Amino acid sequence: MRVSYWRWLTSVGRRLVIGVYGLAEHNDRYVNFAEYLARDNFDYCMMDLRGHGRTVEKTEKSCVDGLEDFI
Repeated sequence: MRVSYWRWLTSVGRRLVIGVYGLAEHNDRYVNFAEYLARDNFDYCMMDLRGHGRTVEKTEKSCVDGLEDFI
């Protein structure tokens, strides 16, 4: 499996923040936060967790067959 990740690197490169997101999230929602950190010379790295964002594989299937599984 290929894991998608993002790095926002500053020229200073002395301070690193590693982000881990919660349920139903993905890296693209953290671009503004990464840019905010970069203004204060913080590098920021984050990967898409399995099944989220660009790490979803075309062959991955949900564990739920339909809405009736929840009813």
